[in-house]
Amino acid sequence: MQGLFIQSLTATESSPNSDQLGFCVRLWSQDPPRATLTVEPEGPLFTGESVTLKCEIQSYSNWRYQWYKGSSGTAVSQSQTHAFTIRSAADQGRYWCRGERDNRPRSSQNSRTVTLTVEVVFVAQFLLALSVLGLVHGWAGTPPKPTLTVEPRWSPLFTGESVTLTCEINPHVGRTYQFSKQSEHSEWTAVSPSEYHTVNGNTLTIREDAVFNGDQYRCRGEIPNRPASSQDSDSVTLTVEDPPKPTLTVEPKWSPLFTGESVTLKCVINTHSGRTYQWYKLYYTNEWNEVSQSEYHTVNGGTLTIKGDPVISGDQYCCRGEIPNRPKSSQNSDSFTLTVEDMYDVMPTRTTTLYV
Repeated sequence: MQGLFIQSLTATESSPNSDQLGFCVRLWSQDPPRATLTVEPEGPLFTGESVTLKCEIQSYSNWRYQWYKGSSGTAVSQSQTHAFTIRSAADQGRYWCRGERDNRPRSSQNSRTVTLTVEVVFVAQFLLALSVLGLVHGWAGTPPKPTLTVEPRWSPLFTGESVTLTCEINPHVGRTYQFSKQSEHSEWTAVSPSEYHTVNGNTLTIREDAVFNGDQYRCRGEIPNRPASSQDSDSVTLTVEDPPKPTLTVEPKWSPLFTGESVTLKCVINTHSGRTYQWYKLYYTNEWNEVSQSEYHTVNGGTLTIKGDPVISGDQYCCRGEIPNRPKSSQNSDSFTLTVEDMYDVMPTRTTTLYV
């Protein structure tokens, strides 16, 4: 639709002998301004979100905005403002707008048409691409649900171990992550960075002295300023136990040992196979030092054999059995003290009686 405008108005004499004037009017035509329709937020929408359509006309002023749906020529909304909010996926359809005013030009050209449609989550990226082209703006339905994983993955955790929670959501680009913990009153409260909790993007690391049995955590990953863009993840419950305490046994079982005898110590933990065992000896400095393989000490898995010469009365040994890469997975065993005597000191004395 075009408008006619007066470009110039010129007065001329109608004839040499007339006192009447004639007017020459030069007209020119111009297309009325086109309304520009934008959508916020751009991209797929999620259940519970609203979408705002904005109609803008750059030239002239005092526009009244008309909103149309489908092929109907009847406006579904009229407003002095240029925003129109749709709050339900039930309002899907094709929308466009135009502007009207009291002065010329009295109306604008129609905006482009935007289609709001309900689609399932897995086409969200396709819809986003189309919306950039101005073809489709879609609800992606239910917002994505994050997956919350725990490192280390084994269960139970042992007292003294730290734990890292990772919140993963697809698509994840541009999201911000929040972690929450269930209180003793069953209320979920946000976990803030502290000396006990380190939040780094989509990970939460809990310091070892803040890891407790039964604690529950969950997470979400929101698009900024769009709280409905994520569900809460399923919660994870931490299972924490005291690490097992090994049992230390001795062969031979008799006591005292005698000078020159060898002794074999055995370290046993019945749970969690695949452990590696360490042996320690208490030295005169009152420090426990690890016993290494040597000509006097033979370490073979959970056994330590001490050859005759270094078997000394009063020596103390203990052990532990760790799961690889988990130094907190074992307590120290009770210590065992060797009792060694010289066999000549305990030999029976033969008494000889001489008769004269």
